[in-house]
Amino acid sequence: VARLKKEKARSNSATAYRVIVMLLLFSMTAGIAYLVYNGTDTSSMLRSSKLGPFCASEPCANGVCLNGANGYYCFCNGGWAGKQCDEDVDECKTNPCGENGQCINSQGSYTCNCTEGYGGKSCQDINECDDDPCHNNADCSNTEGSF
Repeated sequence: VARLKKEKARSNSATAYRVIVMLLLFSMTAGIAYLVYNGTDTSSMLRSSKLGPFCASEPCANGVCLNGANGYYCFCNGGWAGKQCDEDVDECKTNPCGENGQCINSQGSYTCNCTEGYGGKSCQDINECDDDPCHNNADCSNTEGSF
């Protein structure tokens, strides 16, 4: 009976250990995914971490490597995809510049060439009145794409 209790205690201890390791890996995965989703450059994390045998060769070109039991998984930085984060995502497919600009895809990113009166990352209306263009005490009224 004492032997059975001892074996059951070992089994429970091993199960608890597995659960803790799984929770730790999940927390690391969620944390890295959060950083990547928010545009954090995670390449320095990869270089400064000892993440195990599969990631030692730094297989993730534009992301962070996480070792698994039988291989690795790359968490890609924004603008990158693929098993090794080496495939550029064409952000222009989602029309981020809207109808007031032309999207130009680049490696890992994009830029918008906005029509006059629009600016910013996605060609929003610029409030020209912020620059106080009206003189002689005239009132400035911003309109879509102009003033």
